[in-house]
Amino acid sequence: MSIPKSLYHSFLNQKYLDFGPGFYMWSDPFPAKTIVLQEDTPACYELFLNSDIINNLNILFLKGMQWVYTIIACLDIANDYPVLKPYRDCLKAYDIVFGLFPNDGGTAAIHRFKSHCITDICLLNAMNHFPGTLQINARTKKACSAIQIIQKHTIDDSEKRAVIISAINRRKKDMAILSETTTRHKRDGVFFDELLQDEAKLLSYLPKGYNPGNDYD
Repeated sequence: MSIPKSLYHSFLNQKYLDFGPGFYMWSDPFPAKTIVLQEDTPACYELFLNSDIINNLNILFLKGMQWVYTIIACLDIANDYPVLKPYRDCLKAYDIVFGLFPNDGGTAAIHRFKSHCITDICLLNAMNHFPGTLQINARTKKACSAIQIIQKHTIDDSEKRAVIISAINRRKKDMAILSETTTRHKRDGVFFDELLQDEAKLLSYLPKGYNPGNDYD
């Protein structure tokens, strides 16, 4: 997975995020803009990652069911899925985490998967049809030292309206894709409640070499 020349950031004040706490960046400015639209003076930042520093860091690339279980674990505020906690804990061993950004369609797909409405195969096929925006979480001081700000971009009222309209249209398109994929793959794969009964398989997607008994703090 290559690092884009330009990345985009806007401030996040939430405790529970897709890849845990950290400094988030995206390969597309759209997610950065949508997050801050409610601010009095919304702005996002164009960034650059110093590859000389990044190449010496511990990096995790999330994909497939590892990506799915990591997001579910990191957003599990009520600790409904303690069996998936190792996916959250293992992130402590890494300086920076890469993975797809779950846009509105991806977020809806994960929610339906957790609600036992769609299978793992259906979820992954839907994600393959959504825009492939890269999401990057710099989790440590070493990772953040590789980030350089290129410029700040203030979002005016005209652009704010355009972003809102685009977000609505993107969501409609994403939900149509999810509906079509659900119909096509409704008999393929395994539902989440069935997967939860097989702990060994659930944890088989953890990074190689991860030991739940290690202290990564």
